Amino acid sequence: LKKGHFPASSSDHTQMSSRLLQLPTPIWIHCILPNFDLHSLIALRSTCTYFRDLFPIRHSNSNYRKREPNPKDNQNDIICRFALPAPADFDLIYAISLRMSSHDQGWASASSGASHTFGEVGLYIEGEDANSDFSKEINSLCPRKRFCTNARASNKWQEHQAIYFLGHDFVSKMMHCRNAFPEAPLGICIWLRSMYPAWRNFCRAATIDVVFKPHVV
Repeated sequence: LKKGHFPASSSDHTQMSSRLLQLPTPIWIHCILPNFDLHSLIALRSTCTYFRDLFPIRHSNSNYRKREPNPKDNQNDIICRFALPAPADFDLIYAISLRMSSHDQGWASASSGASHTFGEVGLYIEGEDANSDFSKEINSLCPRKRFCTNARASNKWQEHQAIYFLGHDFVSKMMHCRNAFPEAPLGICIWLRSMYPAWRNFCRAATIDVVFKPHVV
């Protein structure tokens, strides 16, 4: 088990292969894990050696600083990043868990309607401008996905979570991008979003957990 903090170190991920547990017959776990509460599993990693060794889990915490809204722009802030591992280890990814604690600005001029603040997950390229041709190509192959929405006009903190297992559309597109560009410094990213300029979306924490399959030998 390796516990990392934001920002994730891409060089550190290259060492994953040598640290994965070697198990002779781990096939049974692929039937059990989809029916297991992944967040309970993540909580067990620090208290139970068996689970900690059996399910290698890596995570990256957010390091978000509040900013004043720009009246000309929709909110589009990166709050959490996880550097994807080398291709050899990338094939061992089993599930991705996203968590975010956030709330809307707390008021709206209309008494009813849809929420205007939400969270998105997608891929980013370390050191690459978001408007570059390469970034646009990555985003076309693996578009951002909304994974949570705040309650409309509420200033109470809400705990959001989403789990994408192997075979989910987002995970499949992410793996396609990694295979298409094996040398690119790709990572998973959470964006804090608002639908209209100057509309505030507040966040106090966000985490990306990546669960790896036991290494089959």
